[in-house]
Amino acid sequence: LYLLGEGETFHDKYIAAKPVSEFGQLPDDCKEFEIEGGLFALFEFDGGVEALGEASHYIYDEWIPKSGYKIRDGFDMEIYGEDYDEKGIIRIAVPIAASS
Repeated sequence: LYLLGEGETFHDKYIAAKPVSEFGQLPDDCKEFEIEGGLFALFEFDGGVEALGEASHYIYDEWIPKSGYKIRDGFDMEIYGEDYDEKGIIRIAVPIAASS
């Protein structure tokens, strides 16, 4: 993961990560970070990284405003499968909460 510099927030960064069941021996250039649980909307898009712009437009400009949910604090996560190739399926998990 990425160690933040002074004045930076995680929302300023793109962080590559791999899930683990427990923290143990990490390589020197990696840091442990726990993502808070909660409700996430999960989207699946075919077309790889080229589809990310269209995916973002759909999620934030179309789905969220009509869904009855709002974005909550947390991290959006792009999830790539073990067999991912550059034109493959990407899953995007967005932290959400019910709108008041």
